[in-house]
Formats: sequence, C-alpha cells, structure tokens
Amino acid sequence: MTAHPILTTEQWQQAETLFHTALDLPREEREAWVAESCPSDPSLAMAVIRMLEADDNPGDEIRRAVRSAVKEWLGR
Repeated sequence: MTAHPILTTEQWQQAETLFHTALDLPREEREAWVAESCPSDPSLAMAVIRMLEADDNPGDEIRRAVRSAVKEWLGR
C-alpha cells in the first residue's frame, strides 16, 4: 500500500481546485493534466489523482466519508 501524501492547508486548497478543474476533462486526459499542472509538487499531484480515483468509485463509502471530512475541515 502506498502512503498518503501529507499536505499543508494551502496544498489541500490547491488540490481541491485542481480536482474540480480536472473533473471537467475527459477521464483519459486527467492524470496527464494534473502532472502538467503541478510538476514541482508530486505530493499535490498524487493527492489530486487519488481524489479523482475516489470520485470514479462513488460506491466506496469510506472514500466519500474522507472527502466529506476534508471539505468540512477546509470549511467548504
């Protein structure tokens, strides 16, 4: 199992923005777009990619709960 990236509050805010922007792209373009959008921050890119993967599996209750908790933590 791969470790989850540790992000600052600012990085989580960036991750959320990148995530929502990536959702507007075709699935096959998302990962490359994320990598191009944050080439100097692999932890941020990994977090966004994981958020996208979780969104692709909406039946996974744990992931939805985590997303909800992160939104609440960010005050959104």
